[in-house]
Amino acid sequence: MSYENAPATKMVATHCCCCGKALVDAKSVEAGMGPVCRKVHGYTLIDELVSEEDRAKANKLVHAIAADQGNAELVVANCQELFAMELTQLVAAILKRCASIKIVGLDNGRFAVQTPYNEKAIAQLKTIKGRWWDKDSKVNTFPMEKKKDVYAVLRRFWGGEAGIGPKGPFVVEPLLKVVK
Repeated sequence: MSYENAPATKMVATHCCCCGKALVDAKSVEAGMGPVCRKVHGYTLIDELVSEEDRAKANKLVHAIAADQGNAELVVANCQELFAMELTQLVAAILKRCASIKIVGLDNGRFAVQTPYNEKAIAQLKTIKGRWWDKDSKVNTFPMEKKKDVYAVLRRFWGGEAGIGPKGPFVVEPLLKVVK
């Protein structure tokens, strides 16, 4: 077994949780975030924002995200905890890269949905009454009363994916839950 496949290697954060670049120094590997991202996303100011106990908790959450970035449920759960600690700038940076679904409430009684491109999913979204394509923002928009219809499409095509919406991070519930 090579070191890449060793169970202990999976506990090491090898890539930044915000930008995805390789972590090359011990402090970055420990934090799960590179020095530039720590500075840009306000993590160097965490001592001023939270207690020492919360800082330790935040460090563990960020490291866990960095070590297992492909696990949408873990990323979202940890981002929700960081969000509750009011580390919103950091959560936004993590989810900008890790969340494939983005939902934004609009002022006109509508909401915008941004997803990865999927021809079949787009065809289904187009069948929802009231759907508009916003060519400037390049997103589909829907009337608020069509939330359930849109979510059904999200579940079918992006079940298990991480997303960010007006209420914070979420995981799109898969159509069928796999029992382990």
